[in-house]
Amino acid sequence: MIPVHPDGFLREWERAVRAGQRPPRVKDRVFLPDEQAWERLVASASRAAA
Repeated sequence: MIPVHPDGFLREWERAVRAGQRPPRVKDRVFLPDEQAWERLVASASRAAA
């Protein structure tokens, strides 16, 4: 288990919506298939812990 920043998944959701996806189509965080998104989430966790 890797803790993430409390707003990390919300930020990724907002990023997807701003990129043009309709809000209902943005995947649930459990099924997030984007490796770059996971890298950002993990990086935000390490910054939050610092």
